[in-house]
This record gives sequence, structure tokens and C-alpha cells, in this order.
Amino acid sequence: MAKLPSASEISKIRSAKGYRLYLQAAAVFFILLCLALLAFLLQFNKQNTHLLKNSMLREAQDIVTILKLSPFFEKVHSSPESPFLLLQALPKEKRQTSLNIRLTSLTPSNTLNEPDLVDIKAIHDLQEDHEDSHRFFIQDNMIQLRYFAPLMTKETCLECHKPSQTTKSSFIGGISITLSDENLIGPGLKRNQITYYSIISVGIIFIFLSFIFILFLIKERRASRNAVQKMANRDFLTDLPNRKEGLRRLGEELSKSLRSNQDLTVILFDIDRFKYVNETLGNAGGDEVLQEVTNTLAGFMRDYDILSRFGGGEFLIVLPATTLADGLAIAERLRVTIENKPFRISDTENSILRITASMGIATLQAEESLDAFIARVDQALRAAKDRGRNNVTEA
Repeated sequence: MAKLPSASEISKIRSAKGYRLYLQAAAVFFILLCLALLAFLLQFNKQNTHLLKNSMLREAQDIVTILKLSPFFEKVHSSPESPFLLLQALPKEKRQTSLNIRLTSLTPSNTLNEPDLVDIKAIHDLQEDHEDSHRFFIQDNMIQLRYFAPLMTKETCLECHKPSQTTKSSFIGGISITLSDENLIGPGLKRNQITYYSIISVGIIFIFLSFIFILFLIKERRASRNAVQKMANRDFLTDLPNRKEGLRRLGEELSKSLRSNQDLTVILFDIDRFKYVNETLGNAGGDEVLQEVTNTLAGFMRDYDILSRFGGGEFLIVLPATTLADGLAIAERLRVTIENKPFRISDTENSILRITASMGIATLQAEESLDAFIARVDQALRAAKDRGRNNVTEA
């Protein structure tokens, strides 16, 4: 009887298309998950940065308010230790390692208060509108804030600044504050960070699981595709490579033989009067004969020989690295074995059947194509039939 596909093979064939759909859906889900996580991270980082900048701005404004209310604020700006004294005027909770405070102007009375380029720009802007200004920038992978608050002259200011240059209630300079986000992570930001890292962790876990699932689907789809490919290249009755696969593998051996300049011999084997066998014993009996012949031929094959079902009662035998003389010897042994072998057929009155086989044989010639090679072997098989069957004829 014909050898049918196993249940597992049928299952893999049926699921091949399903796995493809699953894989596509999983890939789309994976991409959407990554995009969603990326969008969340960008949005969350934007909101977190906005919250952090607002906290830094409020902190700078608080520092300015505290300094202006300090009783000795007006006395420290001319001191050589004015930056240190200004920090000391702040409560302990406001003193940061990254905090820098200076009183500066375009004409400072203390060289320590010389403005830098950022301060100079801020001073020019303040001369027009007398309003606080600030600027955020990134330095050392941290958000930095430069905050500049204007200072207006009082009576005490005229003691150091010349009246010709400065008048009461005029703009004289400002408080320059530089601070970073290093020590400004309050409860709100801490909660945001916990949420941020929790969602990142969950997202990474989901991405990892999705990746594993996709790898599983790829593996299963590959197995299903290989099963389908194997069945497409296999003869179900004899479990041998079919005609298409046999010719493909013969083409590979032909290329190897031409490159390495080695002999390649091919035998085209055909059961004599196989149509009569089918008519006499029925298709089931004919199938049993084919299976028995397959087992017999397989017993003669070496590890590197190729045996395939060519169609009907025909078999293609490829003998790499085999001369014509050696191929003829193998073919003759096959012919004698088939002729003397009693084939036992079940479910028939006469359970013993004797058959014969005809064979055409040829060795590859220099620069010969696959089609030409097969045509010569087929012509040799027809010649063997014309000679009365049950013989081996070389091309």
C-alpha cells in the first residue's frame, strides 16, 4: 500500500500557513510594542524634564528671595569671599554642591564678580526690561540652569559706585545663579522615576517575551516548511526522492563531477511489463511490487549513491565517482537479483511473483548537460527494451 504522511507531518503541513499568520501578527505586535514603549519614554522624559526645570526655576527664585531678604546681603558683594558668604546666607537645605552664586555687573567693583558671556547677554537684556531671565543647558550629562535676577541701586550702592555712572533706582547688575538637577529630585520627581523605571522594566519584559515567542514561531514555521518541502520532494509510495528531487540531486552531482573531473554513472531502471503487473494484481499488488523492488535496490546503494522514483516502474540510480565498468557490474548484479527474487504478494491466490527489469546505463561525458545526459540514459533503456527486456544496455 502507498505510504501516507504521518499524523505529525499532516499537522505541520496544515499549521504551516497558520504559523505564518501567527508570525506576522507577532511581528506586528512586537513592532507596535516597541513603538509604544519608545513613544512613552519620549513623552515621559519630556514631562519629567519639564517638571524638573520648573523645580529648578522655583529653587533659583527662592534663593534670590532669601538673599534679598538677608540683612547682610548688601555688604557681601564687595568682599573677596562674596560667593562663600552668599552661600552661607542660605539655609542648609538650600546649599548644594553644584550651586554657584555671584553678584555681577558690566562694571563690577570686585574682580571676582566679572561677568561671563552668558551674564553679559543677560545684563544687556535686563537693561531693557528689568525682568528675571534664565537659560537651561546640558553640561556633564546634567541639566544646568543659569538664572539672572536684576539688582537696582540703593543709597548704599552709591558709596562704591560712582554717582556719574549710577543713580538711585537704576539698574546696576544682577544676581547670577547656576545650579544643576543633581540635588533637586523631590518627592514628585522620585515618584515619576519609580513609575518610569517600573514601566521600562515591564516593557523590557514584554519585549523579551515577545522576542522569545517570535523565535518559537520562526522555529515552528521552519519545521513546518521543511516538512512540506520534504513531502513535496518525496514519493509517498516508496519514500524515495521523487523525479523532481532526483533530477535536482543529479544536477548537483553532475556539477561536482565536471569540476573535479571525476566519473559519474547513471542507471535508469525499469520493471518489465509493470503495467501488466498492475492489471493482474491490481493497484495494491503493484504497490507491493514497487515497495519490494525499492527495498532490493536500496540494499545495493552506497552511502553516497542516490536512488529516486522516476515514475511508474522506473527508478533513477546515480553512482558518483563510478566508472562505466563498475556501473555495469552493479547493474548486472541488480538485474540478476531481481530476476531470481520471489516477490510475495498478499491477498492473491498465487502469492509468488517473479519479475525482471531492464536498465539503461551511461557515464557522463565532458561538458555534457543534464538534459543530454538523461536523454542518453533513456535512449539506452529503450534499446534494452527493444532487445527483449531483462538486460543492461549502455549508451
